[in-house]
Amino acid sequence: MIIRGIYQALRGGDWRDEFNLGQTGLALSFGALLLNVPLGILIVNAVVRFNSKGAATPDYANIVQSVLGLSLIFPVVAFVLSLVFQKRDHLQDWLIVRNWTHIVMVALFAAMAGLYLAGLIPFIVVYMTGLGLYLGTLAVDIRLAARIGGFNWMGAIFTAILIATAIIAALLAIVSRSLG
Repeated sequence: MIIRGIYQALRGGDWRDEFNLGQTGLALSFGALLLNVPLGILIVNAVVRFNSKGAATPDYANIVQSVLGLSLIFPVVAFVLSLVFQKRDHLQDWLIVRNWTHIVMVALFAAMAGLYLAGLIPFIVVYMTGLGLYLGTLAVDIRLAARIGGFNWMGAIFTAILIATAIIAALLAIVSRSLG
């Protein structure tokens, strides 16, 4: 249901019947973002194992804090943009669909990380999957901002670039904090 809705939203089909677009659906989509924590831990474990050849242990408290912070960037940016550009009537649907889309993308990345940790694939597959999904997020955010957020194409591109910039800034802050 949700996968079909994401597909329909991205390709231009009828996506509304595939999601709970009420207040409960909004709460569930934010609850789903909590799945980023175990998925993020799995991904970080794979990266740490690859980079340290298994000799290091990740800081789990830092991972949880970082993942939760990163998970809130899109909702905060979307809220501000919906106020500034008077798109508030589109915000709830946009948040619901984007939250679910994000969790599906992270789950795909985590699945590859799990396969690497199980010794079934090389790390380059995890890396390329993560890179592809991260870059794909820009295209997804453009499409969802245009289809669901109510933005014209220029506004949708601006929105996606602003979201990507906020995520990169947060990632740089996390790395800086981790390095001391």
